Amino acid sequence: MTGIFRMKFAGGRFDEGSIPTSSLVELQRLGKIYTALAEDSWKQANPERTRVSPGFARNFELYLEDIGTGSTVPILSPRMGHSSAQQALPLTVPESLEVQRERAARRLEETFIHIVRHGRLPDDFPPSAVSLVASIFSSFNADEAPIFLDENNERFVYTQAKRAQFVNSLADEPTATSGQLAGRLGELDLDRKTARLEMFNGIPIPVSFGSEVSEDITAGLTLRGSNTVVILEGDYLIQSGTPVQMLSVDRFQVISIPGDAMGLRVRALLNEDPNGEVD
Repeated sequence: MTGIFRMKFAGGRFDEGSIPTSSLVELQRLGKIYTALAEDSWKQANPERTRVSPGFARNFELYLEDIGTGSTVPILSPRMGHSSAQQALPLTVPESLEVQRERAARRLEETFIHIVRHGRLPDDFPPSAVSLVASIFSSFNADEAPIFLDENNERFVYTQAKRAQFVNSLADEPTATSGQLAGRLGELDLDRKTARLEMFNGIPIPVSFGSEVSEDITAGLTLRGSNTVVILEGDYLIQSGTPVQMLSVDRFQVISIPGDAMGLRVRALLNEDPNGEVD
């Protein structure tokens, strides 16, 4: 195997050495997990930082270079010449971009090996990426599976049965994800750095935020009115498909919805998503 991952797809449609178009989405999902692990490793190395630069993810974008033989081996690699965020946001302990990419790849492999062995995620897996792991490989048929290799070339087959068992284990527990939630903010406590977000389904959820956005929230709430909506971007918990708690806020915005026809359409779109989740 070559490429950045020690992985191949086997069984069913993959025995022909090709990837069906319905499963190309799995490569995109794999890339999102890879980037999430790279960001998590960077934050661990830089505890004084709460976010990466906007261009960070581009350094870890994966390209399908080729399909190797032996079942189906997707040859995935980040472009070695691409380095945008490395200079924009240096590490506390300088590391090459190649080292960061390699570490994220090994963590991704270890994640699925750990699930195969223990039926759960590693303890250090970032909560915001759990939903990504829950959704990946859902397009595979019952006789198809990704196979991951460890440093000793031992094979770990992530069968659909193991995947179903893992996903079911998450069903009764809140799952962390990241994104944007919209609604109206109230019960602000700047000392405790907490608030409540009333979403468009009428259900309030608790919000926790850090000092880095306190001033933005305070300033933004001075603009509150009947036509204003807040958008919070960060990590939150979902349960049964519904957000139940905002764990952290990376970005805070206040938007004013006009009272004209366009504003009515915006309100209608927001109300169509009762969870308040914003795409």
